[in-house]
Amino acid sequence: MKAKDTNSGKQKPSDREIESRAGLLALFMAHTPAAVAMCDLQMRYLAYSRRWAEDYGLGDENLLGRCHYDLFPDLPPHWKDEHQRCFAGETIKKAEEPFPRADGTTDWVRRELCPWRDRSGKIGGLIMFTEVITKRRQIEKALKDSEEKFRNLFETAMVGLYRSRIDDGQILLANQAFAEIMGYDSPDQFYNGFKTTEHYADPNRRRELLRQLNEKGRVDGFEIMSIRPDGNHTEIAVSALIYPEHGYIEGCIIDMTEKKRAAREKEQLQAKLQQAQKMEAIGTLAGGIAHDFNNLLMGIQGRASLLLADIGPDHPHFEHLTEIENYVGSAAELTRQLLGFARGGKYEVLPTDLNELVEKSSHMFGRTKKEITIERQLGEDLSAVEVDRSQIQQVLLNIYVNAWQAMPAGGTLFIETANVHLDKGFVKPYNAAAGDYVKIFIRDTGIGMDEKTLKMVFDPFFTTKEKERGTGLGLASAYGIVKNRDGIITAQSEKGRGAAFNIYLPASNKEIIA
Repeated sequence: MKAKDTNSGKQKPSDREIESRAGLLALFMAHTPAAVAMCDLQMRYLAYSRRWAEDYGLGDENLLGRCHYDLFPDLPPHWKDEHQRCFAGETIKKAEEPFPRADGTTDWVRRELCPWRDRSGKIGGLIMFTEVITKRRQIEKALKDSEEKFRNLFETAMVGLYRSRIDDGQILLANQAFAEIMGYDSPDQFYNGFKTTEHYADPNRRRELLRQLNEKGRVDGFEIMSIRPDGNHTEIAVSALIYPEHGYIEGCIIDMTEKKRAAREKEQLQAKLQQAQKMEAIGTLAGGIAHDFNNLLMGIQGRASLLLADIGPDHPHFEHLTEIENYVGSAAELTRQLLGFARGGKYEVLPTDLNELVEKSSHMFGRTKKEITIERQLGEDLSAVEVDRSQIQQVLLNIYVNAWQAMPAGGTLFIETANVHLDKGFVKPYNAAAGDYVKIFIRDTGIGMDEKTLKMVFDPFFTTKEKERGTGLGLASAYGIVKNRDGIITAQSEKGRGAAFNIYLPASNKEIIA
């Protein structure tokens, strides 16, 4: 029995049709935009594309029938080996490979080799497909280098860089500086549920940030207060752009905490320095006025004494002249206070135990003001200070009286003493020397002072009391006395929260004289 011929029902193509199809194939290969060539087993060209001739500088000459190895005598040996493997039925693909040119340059190519078979299924040669990828490779390398540089710049930037989702603030990308500013060890901690919305001390600031971003498309130096994981606050300036079409915000943050703190400290130092300079100028003026006024008083005193020497108590002017002498005495007390403020006058300066002065003066004051409770905390092994004791008693009593008048319904007076060391940063605004001091701290529970009053508390003749209750020289003279001993006196107060005075007097190594 004969085998059935499966092709018996099909009409075989004629030689003319085969020739026509071969012509179409050759035309297709010639005009395909890829570099492709078809060779027989002797590597002779059967067909090739124009792109093949262009890519390999073969010009317009007819390559059909010519041997591939004659055209490329310097072909790498391993390529010839691959041709033989392809003739054995293997398909070979190379993603990128160097190709040395005749002019000494090197291109990079992508290659594919596959065998082709004749009608009987027998391998008749190979088809070579190549693509010169030198430019693409250069572009990819340049892009990779650029991405690497950007990544390095992003990761090592000293400002915090980030990308976050608009809707919930989820961090999508962040660098190390951003992590550290926000109080984290690594950006990796952001990618597990971290949301910027949870780190705003005031949630309204994020709403305002989004409002400005949606309105302007960007913000520059937008300030927020952020809460770190440890509970501390960080002052941050944000500059950012919004991309609504992508649903995210990109920007940078700068930690302004230290800068803001330094600015506040500078402002406070400048205010203290201006206050010290003002008090220095007022002191000079007050001293001059006190000396001139004292000379006038002495003249009045002398004239009154001369008149009194010539008349008796029964004289009609005797009482008036006596009152003139009394008024002169009161006026002289004012000049002594002015001179104390202006660093004038002559005093007996001795190494003194401030604890003893505080103890005596506060007990004496407490006996007269029963409505005031006095609490003392006196430091042990207190250093000596070189002062005029009557002057320091005057300073303490002036502050006690000021506290008593600020507590009309009674209250508590706290007094503490201690040895302290003041550094250069602390003493600079007061034009004092750094070193060891003895501190007296006095605080009351009175009505306190507003900011305007506090700034003028040591000014001569400034008083918040009625004219009958004070001259405005008590705290001014206290300031002058302390400054005269190269010390520092400061006041802190808020309306309704009492007032506190700190007195710092330079410590002495001398033995206390009892």
